[in-house]
Amino acid sequence: MRAGMLVITAALLAPVGGCSHDPTAGPLRDEATLYGRAVTASQAGDHATALRHLDALLATVDRPEYRLARGLEHLRAGDAARAKADAAAGLALGPDASARQDLAWLAAEAAKPASGGSDSRRLSPPSWNK
Repeated sequence: MRAGMLVITAALLAPVGGCSHDPTAGPLRDEATLYGRAVTASQAGDHATALRHLDALLATVDRPEYRLARGLEHLRAGDAARAKADAAAGLALGPDASARQDLAWLAAEAAKPASGGSDSRRLSPPSWNK
């Protein structure tokens, strides 16, 4: 019986379909897990991985806060056009006042000309600075 449990455990922990490099692969694909993985990647400065997690998350559920997070990652990665598009899409979802303010801030930041001297990694929406 114990050997059978070890085989099942090993099968659950093994990479699925040889896609161990895919950050969204695996058994945990729920909202909280994908968002948590995105935040972890973002904090590590890995914007490409954070964007993959947020893309997978938004393919599952479209929420203003996820649009804000992905737009911010696009902005940090230097893609102002995609940041602006996420801000507009998030605003179209009819967010509450705080999220509306943050998405409007994102749209304004994305509309600013890129400046070589600013550290975009330090950007944070108004509600995060309270």
